[in-house]
Amino acid sequence: MIHPEDAVGLFTERAGPALVRGWFRLLDDEPTDPLSLVLVADAFPPAVFTTDLGLKWTPTLDLTVHIRNPIPTGWLKCRFRTRFVTRGLLEEDGEIWDEDDNLVAQSRQLALVPR
Repeated sequence: MIHPEDAVGLFTERAGPALVRGWFRLLDDEPTDPLSLVLVADAFPPAVFTTDLGLKWTPTLDLTVHIRNPIPTGWLKCRFRTRFVTRGLLEEDGEIWDEDDNLVAQSRQLALVPR
């Protein structure tokens, strides 16, 4: 579930910061495991989709996920942002938190700029 303020940037006005926030959990309250945390880190739309770069293919070149709490429960709060777009590459840093505000995982993704 994408944060309402960021959903506007994804689908209409694309001039905001490169930021996508939201919440995630597996269906039927299935427990989250390390593999599903990697999925979460890659499942959200790229943060640059909220900018004027637009909605285009943004292929991942490298994805690293550091898992801090391998079995969180409940909804996960997620935040992904891009700060640098340089020479056809962008980075996206992600944070995944549990309902008690404990850091569950961090991610860094290197991708090609949308073409």
